[in-house]
Amino acid sequence: MEEFKAYLTNNLMSFTQVSDYIVEIGGKTFELYQPAYDGALFDDDFNFVGVPMHERGEDITTECDFYAYKFGGVYYMLEKGEENAVKLTRLKYVGEAQQEIPTPVFLGVHGQYEMMSGTGTYSEWCKKAKFLGVHTLGICERNSLAGALKFQTECKANGLKSVIGMECTVYDIPNDYRFTVKVYAMNENGWRDLLTINKFINCDNPKYISLEDFRAITLHNDNLMLFVDPKTLDYDKLAGLKLDVGVYQLDPCEYVDDSRDEWYLKNLKKFFKDRNLMPVPMGDAWYLDEEYCCIRPRLHSIGGTTAYESENQYFKSNDQLFLELAAMFPNTDEGFEDAYQRFTDAASLLEDIALGIDFTINVKQRHLPHYKMTPDEAKVYDTNEDLFWALIAEGLDKHSDLLATWGEDVIMERIDREVGVIKLGEAIDYFLITWDIINWCHRNGIMTGISRGSAGGCLVSYLLGITKLDPMRYDLLFERFLNAGRVKVSLPDIDCDYPGEDRPRVKKYMEERYGWQQVCSVGTYSALQLRAAIKDMARVYGLNFQEMNDMMKAFDVKDRKPEDLFKIACANSRVKDFVKTYPDLINEVMLIMPAPKAQSIHACAMMVFPDEHDMFRWVPIRKQGDDYVTEWEGGEMDAAGFLKEDVLGVAQFDKFQDMVRLIKEHENVDLDIFSVPLDDKEVYRFFQNGWNEDNFHFGSRGLTGYCRQMKPENIEDLIAAISLYRPGAMENNFHNEYVLRKEGKKTVEYFTGTQDILKNTYGVFAYQEQIMQLCRELGGLSLVEADDVRKAMVKKKYEALQQYKERFIPYYRDTYHVTQEYSENVWDAIDKASTYLFNRSHAAAYAITGYISQWIKVHYPIEYWSVAFKYAQDFDYSRYIAEINKTGMCTVRQVDINISSTDVVINFAEKALYWAITGVKQVAEKAATQILKERDENGQYFSLSDFISRHKWKGSAVNSRVIRNLILAGAFDKLEGVTKAKDRIDLLVEYLGKASVAVREDDIVLTGADRHANDEWWWALLQKKVSGFAFFNYENIYKRFVGEFPEEYEYATFEECLDTEHLAHNGYVVVAGYIAEMEIKKTKKGEMMARLTLEANYEFLEVMIFQQEYQQLSDLLVAGRANLLLINGVVSYDKRKESNILRANYETNIVTLTL
Repeated sequence: MEEFKAYLTNNLMSFTQVSDYIVEIGGKTFELYQPAYDGALFDDDFNFVGVPMHERGEDITTECDFYAYKFGGVYYMLEKGEENAVKLTRLKYVGEAQQEIPTPVFLGVHGQYEMMSGTGTYSEWCKKAKFLGVHTLGICERNSLAGALKFQTECKANGLKSVIGMECTVYDIPNDYRFTVKVYAMNENGWRDLLTINKFINCDNPKYISLEDFRAITLHNDNLMLFVDPKTLDYDKLAGLKLDVGVYQLDPCEYVDDSRDEWYLKNLKKFFKDRNLMPVPMGDAWYLDEEYCCIRPRLHSIGGTTAYESENQYFKSNDQLFLELAAMFPNTDEGFEDAYQRFTDAASLLEDIALGIDFTINVKQRHLPHYKMTPDEAKVYDTNEDLFWALIAEGLDKHSDLLATWGEDVIMERIDREVGVIKLGEAIDYFLITWDIINWCHRNGIMTGISRGSAGGCLVSYLLGITKLDPMRYDLLFERFLNAGRVKVSLPDIDCDYPGEDRPRVKKYMEERYGWQQVCSVGTYSALQLRAAIKDMARVYGLNFQEMNDMMKAFDVKDRKPEDLFKIACANSRVKDFVKTYPDLINEVMLIMPAPKAQSIHACAMMVFPDEHDMFRWVPIRKQGDDYVTEWEGGEMDAAGFLKEDVLGVAQFDKFQDMVRLIKEHENVDLDIFSVPLDDKEVYRFFQNGWNEDNFHFGSRGLTGYCRQMKPENIEDLIAAISLYRPGAMENNFHNEYVLRKEGKKTVEYFTGTQDILKNTYGVFAYQEQIMQLCRELGGLSLVEADDVRKAMVKKKYEALQQYKERFIPYYRDTYHVTQEYSENVWDAIDKASTYLFNRSHAAAYAITGYISQWIKVHYPIEYWSVAFKYAQDFDYSRYIAEINKTGMCTVRQVDINISSTDVVINFAEKALYWAITGVKQVAEKAATQILKERDENGQYFSLSDFISRHKWKGSAVNSRVIRNLILAGAFDKLEGVTKAKDRIDLLVEYLGKASVAVREDDIVLTGADRHANDEWWWALLQKKVSGFAFFNYENIYKRFVGEFPEEYEYATFEECLDTEHLAHNGYVVVAGYIAEMEIKKTKKGEMMARLTLEANYEFLEVMIFQQEYQQLSDLLVAGRANLLLINGVVSYDKRKESNILRANYETNIVTLTL
């Protein structure tokens, strides 16, 4: 308890001791707890199980407001009642700080956006500021304004006045001298000047502004407040720099390095003696509390930077600041009084300065760009709105089916409604700019996407050609995208997809069209996540890298919070031991997360700034490589009233463009992929069979399996599949419910009045738009109000929902003549469903894109797969080949010496893909390059002898081992008329004889060739081992060994085994495959087990042989990987892998086939 009280005192917390183990802080009571008798604070499920400091029987729950407990050197607090929902909250800044001298102003915050140097989230800085009684808080991160708006937002949320500044590095180039100056914006004009300084530092120069440029901006400038810093500026040089500054920082910083500390003290005294300069008591704070001093050097080490180390550059109260400063004065009463007077005068000056600052970044005004008409457009149209209406009229002419299908009244009402909202939001120019970019792409042969997000619900976007999704046909709602209720609050956001390789061209056009000084990318930041933070900190601590890497396997990429770390530690003994061994490291990890670690560029967001200023005077800009990038992220740009253009480079559209080009080249067809019929039965057969490899969006394993289960028959099924195969919907079993109702295995039921809205999904809630339509039809709400309901339900804002609930329930009850209880139940059902429903506009666009991808695969398979292999990674090949083999739409063939290259080669005439020559063992890059170069320069090879003679020279990379393996891989089959793999042995023997190649007596190929002359599997295995490519008839292999397995087990293909809906032979199966991987490992108890990955014609199945079975089967596994294996076992579903696996049991037998 004494230690706890000392901790509270050191952290300035006022407390009253209530009893031996209870204190009261800020009106709340805290009871001190300790680990339970087994030494644990938490159980295996991360529930708090600490015990009181004093015995009190079985009831160990506190009667106080909070538990207080210690981990490492830090105390934490946990609210009573949250024992099973633990949040790791440090016991800090509770109540009001104990202090004699008030601390009304602090301007020295160096937070996390001074990357890899500053620490602490802005919310933590504000929390401590309020604790200290600060009313004005200022930021001054070195050479960065990246955190300025986040900082201001957090200050406002905490009722604090914010001051925006930056510590600027100034470079006196002629004298090669650098120093820093704190520069704060006094008003709007000062902010523009600060942004100009930022441009010099982050765009024009490597992290500095020249003294000449700095003086040009700051001399006689009342819009800026400057503080010079004696820690970085030598007093003896001050006069020569000719700065317009009269204020300096009085900072009692103490450095670890004695020589640096001595220099600083002497320099500070020179400033202090100069009565023409006025001091302000302001320390630079890179961390919140003194105990966190170790964090900054840790970050420097992680980031690879250095700085003079100090252990007292923390957020100090004026009491702490004064006591440190007083130590610099004579130790007498007069000295103390002088110090106190000078300090209070300086503090008053700082408060006056802060009072005179009248600036916040304007987030209440919109700064929208203006569309610039071309000269030709300006001759025809008086205003941008005239052009806008003309483009809508052109769109109606192009899509004449709209008027024919829906009638003029319906279409014009919709257009008028949408345009009214667009005008209300002052967004006509935004639509025109987006149209202009899309239109330029189409004129220049660049494909653009169908739509993305809710913009697909906008008819005006469709008519302008911005999107290709007809919102009338697919019953999409404009109000989900934009409505009168929020158009003044949130700006429209149209995401546009482009081919990735053409994105730079699009960006260049935007710069040329709207001015390079008005167009830039949006910045973003990668944050230190849990795994990376632990590994980085462990490296700083000098811990074993390999051991840390092994331990990190216990972490999932989704584990991001400190609580996730403790949950893992509670369940994993290795992590638990690590946490208990290195509590200080863990506490430090918790302090630096989630600090931004690196700057990045947003994948799609681009800015077009209004012409009133260039972009450098609108927001902080940095130069990253050749790109200009906003220092603020997308959300901040939105908050500051700027409208972004989303220009997303999507690989699928690179693929589409390549496919269309190949189809033109080889089939002489000008294919408009966006006009293909959406009712092709063969395309849906591919979806039903799960033949979705490299298909846009549907290619994932999970969605492929759901397609097999659902058996989609039309585009509505595909839209539903995308919407329902998502975590929330699946947790509520709605994906299965849809299938059961679709197949007629379950009755389709509708709530009263919902059939017209839910009929496409068999009464199942699937889309956000359905919620809005139900609120309109059942509850009498407008679509604007319905959108408010949707958002409030998702965010669980029940107070906001109450007014709508009170209208919905009686309206539905009275209009549809249902009971009060029934009406309430329908409202509750809508509320529950709203948390997982998906945007139908987005799902429709993705479903159509996925359908187009599949349509091309069906009708132009060779062009499809040619492009798929062009973009494939190594791990994609096996899956692609497996599907090609199943569909029979084209063939995959072995290596051919006159066709194959370093990648898979497509032969369009034969509709065949040829295996890569580099897949053959011994054919390394040098040999492959030599073979291809010779073929390109001197023509194809005529025979094996011709090949040998053309590569027979000193230093040739094509040696006897290369030639031998090419023969066995089948590379010369076509040249030499070989039709059966066993006949390759004759070629090999002929070559070995002519070349006088020495051969061992036990050569496995030569000795095995006669013995296995009629065993197709042996020759296929030989080809597989040599080249990595071969197909096997596994069922025939099984028939030879059927007697080796129990009668209850029947042969099954991998496809049958992996079918999670229909269990082959009740799960009792025999399988055969090639051993791609074999892992023998020891359990925690020291027992052995095995995990095998079998591959059968490029499909994969995992086999688990656990400890007991391994003991009886281990002798049968000695052949190892890269051989054939037959095994019987039981198929079961592995929840962790989300897939079926085969498990060995007591009846399991194994047959291994080797060369």
